[in-house]
Amino acid sequence: MTLLQKLRLASIFTFSIIYATGQNRENSALKTYVPFAKINLFEPNNNPKSSLPFGNITVIDARFDTSGVGYWADSLRRIAFNTPAANEIEKYIKGSFILAPKTDSGYSLVILLEKLWLSASYETLIKDSKNLQPQQVGVSGGSASEAADGESQLHTTIIIKAKILAKQNNIYHPYYQVDTVYLYSQDVDKQGLIDAFKSTFDNILTKSVNKSVADLRISKKTLTEDDLNAYINSNTSVPILNTAQYKKGVFKTLEEFRNNEPSITSFELKKSKKEPERLFVTEQGSSYPLDVFFAYSDGNNLFLNKANRYFSLFRENNTFFFIGYNTVVEKKRT
Repeated sequence: MTLLQKLRLASIFTFSIIYATGQNRENSALKTYVPFAKINLFEPNNNPKSSLPFGNITVIDARFDTSGVGYWADSLRRIAFNTPAANEIEKYIKGSFILAPKTDSGYSLVILLEKLWLSASYETLIKDSKNLQPQQVGVSGGSASEAADGESQLHTTIIIKAKILAKQNNIYHPYYQVDTVYLYSQDVDKQGLIDAFKSTFDNILTKSVNKSVADLRISKKTLTEDDLNAYINSNTSVPILNTAQYKKGVFKTLEEFRNNEPSITSFELKKSKKEPERLFVTEQGSSYPLDVFFAYSDGNNLFLNKANRYFSLFRENNTFFFIGYNTVVEKKRT
C-alpha cells in the first residue's frame, strides 16, 4: 500500500474561522513557514464616474481572522492587503466613487465585514461552502456550472459575507445583507487577485450606485452603537476562544471542540514501526482504536485529526491553522 499525500496549508472553519489563546512558539512557526504575500487594493482614481448617495464610508472588520484574506494558489503563502483590510477597502471605495456632500445625504454607509476569503480552487470552495451558490462575474471562458461539475482549471473565488447599514445621527439602520460567492476565471496572478477583489466590492455596492437616498430601501429598524458592538462580540463568545486552559481529552465533534468539553478523557497514543501514530481510548482496563473524531488535547496543545493523521494547530487571531496533509489517497496493489 502506498500513500499519495499532498502537502498544503489549511484552516478550520467553525462558524467562520476560530482560534484561541495560543503559544508563541507555534505562532512564530506559522509566520515562518507561511509568509504573507501583500497586495495593494487601493490605487488612486482621479476620474470616478459613478456616485454613491452617502456622505461617508466606514468599514468595520468583524471577521474572526483579520490578518489575511486567503491563500495564493498551490503555495504556502497567505494573502493580505498592505494595510488593514478595513482601511484598504475604505480607501478603494472612496477613491472609486463620487460621494454625496455630507450636508445633502445625511447618511453614511457602514459595511460590517463578517467574511472575506479568497480561494484559488473552485472544487475546494464547493466542499467548504455547500450552501453557497456562486455568482458568475467577469468570467472569460468556462461557466460556473461547468466548474461545479468538476473542472480542474483554477479559478479565483471570493467568499464574502457582510451586513450593509446606513448610519444617520449615530443610529444604524439595516440596509441589506451580502452572503455570496463570486467566481472569476482571470489569471491567478497578483493583478488578477486585485481585480477580483475590486470587482467584488463594486458588485456588492450596485444597489446604491447612481441612486439618490430616496431610491434606497433602508429599514426603519434602528440599532445603537451598543447594539452593534454586542452583535460583534457575541460571535466570539465561545468557550474554546476564551479559555486559558484546554481540557485534556478527545473532542469527538466540532461542537465539543467549540465548547472545550471533550467527551473522552482517557486515551493514549500508540505508534508501531509500520503504522503512524494512532489514538486509543482506554476504559475499564482495555483500549480500542478511535479513528472518527475531530481533535484532541493533551491539556496544553490542540491537535486536529485529518485523514487519521494528527496535526498541531497554530494561532492567528481567532483562527486555528494547521500545516499538513489536506488529502490522503490510498492505493492498494493488486
